Amino acid sequence: MKSKKVFNILLLGAVDGVFSSAVLVVIDRVNYYYDELRNKETLKEIERIFQETGTHILPWVPQRSPLWWIGSACLNILMYVIASLAAHYLLAKRVSMFLLWQIVSLIVILEWIIVSLIALSLEWLLTAKSVQWSQLMTSSDLGFALGYIGITIGINILYGASLHVSVRYYSEKVV
Repeated sequence: MKSKKVFNILLLGAVDGVFSSAVLVVIDRVNYYYDELRNKETLKEIERIFQETGTHILPWVPQRSPLWWIGSACLNILMYVIASLAAHYLLAKRVSMFLLWQIVSLIVILEWIIVSLIALSLEWLLTAKSVQWSQLMTSSDLGFALGYIGITIGINILYGASLHVSVRYYSEKVV
């Protein structure tokens, strides 16, 4: 492949990764907002119980880093770049552009599964604790994973369709 073509493929993959990461961060912020509302309701209920009974309950309210998404977003963008380069190198002449970007989304999902399994394996090896399946995948983790898969495929449907339409538009019309 020529260097300009490789650069364009890498750029398209990076832009796709940025779109995916942005949507995931927005969805996470909305979920965080609703979690905060639920926590406020819980604290009000605890205060009511304290007023009625004099018993003080100490709630556990999980706090997370406000910038957790930076590392995940960078890794997501890198995965999109690698996936787009691999898909273009192997399949560019064989499938349509729309289908190519769907394959990119499937490669990214596979990359995240591999990274997750490596991280779990390293944790298991370093801590020497036996890990049970119920500890690995809680219902909220499963919901997040399924949501990520849906968002990834949905974004690449829109991204692949827009690239497919724009290529046809610019190939028919001289700019």
